[in-house]
Amino acid sequence: MKVALVHDWLVNFAGSENVFREIVDMFPGDIYTSQANPSVIPFLKGRPVHTSFVQRLPMAFSKHYVYAPLM
Repeated sequence: MKVALVHDWLVNFAGSENVFREIVDMFPGDIYTSQANPSVIPFLKGRPVHTSFVQRLPMAFSKHYVYAPLM
């Protein structure tokens, strides 16, 4: 069975990212998200992360909440 792990954005480490880290540890599979900043989220190392076009927009990491309607 294939598993896909989905999170809205992974640009900072807060409460939901802490829960997602535990889920990532429990299940193998690719990670899908709108934006991912591997330098902020260390548990993504070595995992395939698929991001959307929002990753390439200006200020995608600092003003990520502005792009919420595009998600």
